[in-house]
Amino acid sequence: MASPDFSEFTFGYAVTRHIEDTLGGRIAVPSFPTQVQEADLGYDVDFLSHGVPLVIQYKRSSVMKRSDCKEFGSPHFSHIFHSRRPFYRMHMHKNHQYNQHLMLRVFEEFLGGGVWYCTSSVQDKAELDSHYRRRQMFDASTFFRPSSIALPDLHEDHFVSFHPSLPIAYLFSEQGLPFYSGDVSPANLDNRVDASADELLERTSNLFENLDSTGPAELARRERASIHKRFSEVTESAREIVQQWTDGVARDVVFPSASEDLLDAPDSPAAQFPRFPPRKKGESLIKRLAYEVSLHADAMLVSVPRERLK
Repeated sequence: MASPDFSEFTFGYAVTRHIEDTLGGRIAVPSFPTQVQEADLGYDVDFLSHGVPLVIQYKRSSVMKRSDCKEFGSPHFSHIFHSRRPFYRMHMHKNHQYNQHLMLRVFEEFLGGGVWYCTSSVQDKAELDSHYRRRQMFDASTFFRPSSIALPDLHEDHFVSFHPSLPIAYLFSEQGLPFYSGDVSPANLDNRVDASADELLERTSNLFENLDSTGPAELARRERASIHKRFSEVTESAREIVQQWTDGVARDVVFPSASEDLLDAPDSPAAQFPRFPPRKKGESLIKRLAYEVSLHADAMLVSVPRERLK
């Protein structure tokens, strides 16, 4: 395993700049946190007339070159990836029982889509620079929907292994769990079809009502329970992927079961989930969204014109 010679911040900046330059996007720059929040719903109108909001969590992936990588202990992974080296490994953020991942899934559910992991898929900065100069940063990136990644437990170190040429990826800890990652392009970054600005604001408002009344710890617990409940569907899909992509190799592979720790109460929820004061009447929903996204998922809020996503 080798870490590329550029930082996660460098990669995130390059992709964001590419979105701004080629898709006409811009970063929402809310004035937060302040003790007195401005009543400026006009900001929402301006933001949404410009485009649609995308939540992006940037990751720098490790470059996997060796044939003795842990992933090759899985026969079906080895069968699919044996001629695809280097491949890449995106590490999940384990802190506080994977709260970052859970909250990204919560944002995706409430916003109806438009929430992404964006991870690097180049070997070094020279390759990154080459894509940047040619305005091809999407070719240096791979996107995953948070909802496509179902963690089997909260105590193992999980990572997503992938190759940018494949529409499938693997969630690994001890056992590879394949899932369809899809073919994500700029045109389908917003998967909310034709949601209107009013509908997006209503979804955002519903998110805040739940954050303020139920709390992020409870929303994360519900998301964990949802993963646990539907995990059999995930493993069934994984089995179908193995059969389709390996011509029957390892047909009888056994995938992990969902751990009961997904149903456990979170540890010290107050410490894990810093809170923002409940939204005041007339306060900008988009500014609040940018703050919550940054606070809970260390992600960025980007706006892209709707016509550029078709």
